[in-house]
Amino acid sequence: MVRKISLRNFKGLDDLEVDGFGRINIFVGRNETGKSSILEALALCLSVQNAFMDSLGRKLLEHYFVQKYKTIKNLVKIGEDRAHVNIDDSAFSIDVNYEESGLSGNGYITKEIARVLDNIAKDYSIQQLVRNFRFRYHNKDEPEINEQLLDEIKQNIIDELIRREAVVIRGYSKEKMMNLKLCHRESQGDILRPQRKLIEFDDVVDPDFRYFIDLLSKKEMKVPFIFYSSERRVNFKELHDLAVQKQTITKALDELRKDIDYFQDLRQIEGRFRILSKDSRTAIPLEVRGDGLKSSIYMIFIENIISNGVVILEEPENYLHPGLMGSWCSGVLKKGSTNQYFISTHSSEVIEYILENEETRDDVRIFKLFNDPIDYEAMEGHEAYERLFEMKEDLRGI
Repeated sequence: MVRKISLRNFKGLDDLEVDGFGRINIFVGRNETGKSSILEALALCLSVQNAFMDSLGRKLLEHYFVQKYKTIKNLVKIGEDRAHVNIDDSAFSIDVNYEESGLSGNGYITKEIARVLDNIAKDYSIQQLVRNFRFRYHNKDEPEINEQLLDEIKQNIIDELIRREAVVIRGYSKEKMMNLKLCHRESQGDILRPQRKLIEFDDVVDPDFRYFIDLLSKKEMKVPFIFYSSERRVNFKELHDLAVQKQTITKALDELRKDIDYFQDLRQIEGRFRILSKDSRTAIPLEVRGDGLKSSIYMIFIENIISNGVVILEEPENYLHPGLMGSWCSGVLKKGSTNQYFISTHSSEVIEYILENEETRDDVRIFKLFNDPIDYEAMEGHEAYERLFEMKEDLRGI
């Protein structure tokens, strides 16, 4: 289990260490206190073991951070040039560096990385020569490669890659570098097009860093984890297929029947998922069912497709009405679960549903976050239960 996390200059956080995590960890607090930042830092740090992907194979940098923030540069606190996140004394850690001069002169270019850069540049320079040749001599099938010109184009590409303004993201497992990404403002096709004049960076007020080049990519999944946000849901087919692969589909469907009175079955018909209810003879497409039902299905599937892992949930109360919320809290966060949970919430009902179960109260830790300066108060489940009214008052604030 994850026991602690340290963050420095990550997003809006200067320097914060949160310690004493249990099996079920709930972050509460008013807006701008760092709840989402902690969850995102956890997810990004755990992803370094799997090429910055979760257990569903989703690329967190591209499919979550870029989609949400439009630019990866925002991971570094404004005014700083480096962010660092560390889980459990470097079991997993990340460094995010903003480099005005790219890789040049900062010690990142090892022999292994140099080989990767050389291969990337060679591939693109060959493509460029072939493309230009066929454009000019469209009646010929095979281009005549000029080796001298090829080397010249390749070196120009390498020079651009290591000198351009960039965000460098390094991921470590037990202080061993696992992954290294270069993030530029333009796509690889634009960066690696020799005849194109590069954009003058000084004229750009807000650099849009969202295009990645893998310089080092290793996969060694030690701790399975899934990062779920109701704002950016995962693809249900990914959840379903993984449940089938792991042979947990029957268990997930049984739990749905137990927790949701009207649920009867889930079927895949001609590539579309349909829900069969007890009160209807017609199988209705999943996508047109209520958001509350879909959220419940997603989260029950998540609990059943990984074990001895980490589940990160951002505001799970969204779309869940009280009945489904209660079913989720009792059904998913049950005593027998082997997964560790990290949850952010603005809902006093979620906290109340979780804490009313005495069996799981020992497993719960609540972290009440404050702003100005960013800090927190940790409470065990039984203490939090006694202070429910106080927390409800706080959650009503902005």
